[in-house]
Amino acid sequence: MMPPQYTCFECKRQFPRSSFLVHSCIKNKTSDIVSTVRTESSEAKHFDEGKPDLSMLRFDALEQVSKVFEFGQRKYGRDNYLSGMPWTKLTASTLRHVFKWLGGETVDPESFQNHLAHAVCCLLMLLTYQVQKLGTDDRSPKLDKPQNT
Repeated sequence: MMPPQYTCFECKRQFPRSSFLVHSCIKNKTSDIVSTVRTESSEAKHFDEGKPDLSMLRFDALEQVSKVFEFGQRKYGRDNYLSGMPWTKLTASTLRHVFKWLGGETVDPESFQNHLAHAVCCLLMLLTYQVQKLGTDDRSPKLDKPQNT
């Protein structure tokens, strides 16, 4: 295995570690070394800085969510929800599934899928509505101050 090579961003030449800091582009520029040096490796370049790291999503959980979407496809048709509906309908459905789960019922008796997976589906649909400006935003208007009762 070859020792790591360093590439000078100014002259584009490669140098072994031992001689990099003494070549002509770098002499007397020690403050610029960090921005001028990069380690070469055999790994392919892939520019994904600033992009979401989707590998952090759990496949086992997403698989359950996908099964709920498949159930919805059989019941309503694929992507039926993209036709839009009032946002509070999805909010109410989310809460019903969460409350069933909190009450000790893990599996929805109609779909035989986890209530939390149903709630996640509802929230994903609701987020889609918000991002893509679909459905009807029928949330209560924001109140400036609390009402006295």
